[in-house]
Amino acid sequence: MQKLVSLFGTLWILSINFVFAGDWPQWRGPERSGVSTEKGLLQSWPEQGPKLLWDGGAVGEGFSSLAIADGRIFTMGDKNRQSHLFCLKQQGGSLLWSLKVGKSGGNYSGTRCTPTVDGDLVYALGQFGDLVCAETGSGRERWRKNLERDFGGKSGGWNYSESVLIDGENLLCSPGGDEATAVALNKRTGAVVWKTYLPGGGQSHYSSWVVSNAAGVKQYVRLFGGGTFGVAAANGQFLWRYE
Repeated sequence: MQKLVSLFGTLWILSINFVFAGDWPQWRGPERSGVSTEKGLLQSWPEQGPKLLWDGGAVGEGFSSLAIADGRIFTMGDKNRQSHLFCLKQQGGSLLWSLKVGKSGGNYSGTRCTPTVDGDLVYALGQFGDLVCAETGSGRERWRKNLERDFGGKSGGWNYSESVLIDGENLLCSPGGDEATAVALNKRTGAVVWKTYLPGGGQSHYSSWVVSNAAGVKQYVRLFGGGTFGVAAANGQFLWRYE
């Protein structure tokens, strides 16, 4: 596994059309499918490579990817003994703001989460379960939770590695453990909408929720330590498990 950025490294942006066209507001894109709908992409790179537009952004150390929305780039990284949420200007790469999320380090030091952007808010999860909601424009913190302290959560050996899902008015996250394996929070206030224990779910592990309408039932699907689980989107009811 390679780290995306390092404390003394740089964030490189190349002149590939999709970077500056449609938004990519969360892990694996708008639909969490890894599919881009952009047109006119390069079929092959020039011999000297794409033109470098800018490089910069000392955004710390970690494994987080990028979320791009409304002319801003959001990512995470460990820096100065803290994990941070960073916001950079898409044109030019200058740092607009940063927000301390939680402590740094972990088994393989560095953040794991890719931020999730929803309108004027952005959400980020630190490797030790610190979940924050901030304003995209200013970086002002709106609310925060800790998955271990607030929900009795248990992560895997590589710590929390989830990119939280926003669906409608709810934020989906996965504390893991025996108290609240999965939790839905109000995205604007952080208030609990529902929480559920998944029998045999175990630790949170290294996965993120996706939306499915299998068998005509809207549900959320995710991998945990005990297998793959589906829960009802309406109330978190346990639906199925595949070991």
